[in-house]
Amino acid sequence: LTSAAHRGTLLTRPLRSAIHCGAQVTIHCVGRRRTASSSEGWVEDGYGDYVDRTRSIDISTQWHKSDRDLQSAVERERSGRASVVCLDETGKLFDSVEFSDLVYDLLVDGGNRLNFVIGGADGLPEELRPNQRVNGLKYLSLGRMTLTHQMARLLLAEQIYRATQIRAGTPYHK
Repeated sequence: LTSAAHRGTLLTRPLRSAIHCGAQVTIHCVGRRRTASSSEGWVEDGYGDYVDRTRSIDISTQWHKSDRDLQSAVERERSGRASVVCLDETGKLFDSVEFSDLVYDLLVDGGNRLNFVIGGADGLPEELRPNQRVNGLKYLSLGRMTLTHQMARLLLAEQIYRATQIRAGTPYHK
């Protein structure tokens, strides 16, 4: 489909909303976006590659200047119907197939909206940590190793792409 296909004009750019069917994943991070020219530009390029590949889910990142801003964003998402998953080293570990099931189950539960939360250099703000037992928050661990929030974001984008490929039955996930 193209934005002008129904008017008889052929465009090469796909109609984004038709491709994504409304499924939206937002990754919330404390910090700032790195540019391609920064020392971590290759991470941004990798993230962008997986976002571009993921056609059935619209993936975006929302950057927050402080823990307080991050916490406010989580509260806004929770007050709506959206699902929220915080990344934390004490969270549940999933293999890729289990993660795929989780993503699609939470998209259904959250009205096609799913949010992942990545803390800053000190992890999640105290108010969002698992020991606070915030009602409705889920916790996921990407592994026992410590990752920068940029690397965690890249890994998460790849796993979301992999989840779409598992669901589609493609050979990407072997």
